[in-house]
Amino acid sequence: MKKTITWVIVIIVIIAAGYYLLKNKSDVAPATPNTPTDNSSAGTEGTGPAVSVLTIKYADSGFSPANLTVKKGDTVTFINQSSGAMWVASGPHPSHTAYSGTDKSSHCPDTADVAFDQCETGGTFTFTFNKVGEWGYHNHVATEDKGVVIVK
Repeated sequence: MKKTITWVIVIIVIIAAGYYLLKNKSDVAPATPNTPTDNSSAGTEGTGPAVSVLTIKYADSGFSPANLTVKKGDTVTFINQSSGAMWVASGPHPSHTAYSGTDKSSHCPDTADVAFDQCETGGTFTFTFNKVGEWGYHNHVATEDKGVVIVK
């Protein structure tokens, strides 16, 4: 009888340890490209929903993915991997008024960080979408390269 109880306890401990190890392993799985990752800042835990950081790559063939759905408060980083210049800007070209309501000459440079406009060519551009809607964008120096960020 004592032997049976001992074996039952050993089996329960093994099952509990296995569950604990598998649960923790899935919590720290690396993010894959274009998969939301936790971007919570230190000291803000429990103050609201976690936001995501997502990536759109710009190559000689255009933006990939060109269309992306995100949540309000998510951050998107555009990375230039092309042989040319990249200047990410809100539509329509050339005014860039759709997201901020101001034109390029009014919001560049974007000192308030509210315009969806890179305002110059560069290797990366990061923008946090705080407005719900469908926001068309383009490469200001290659206007045929376009996409849409849908914020829900």
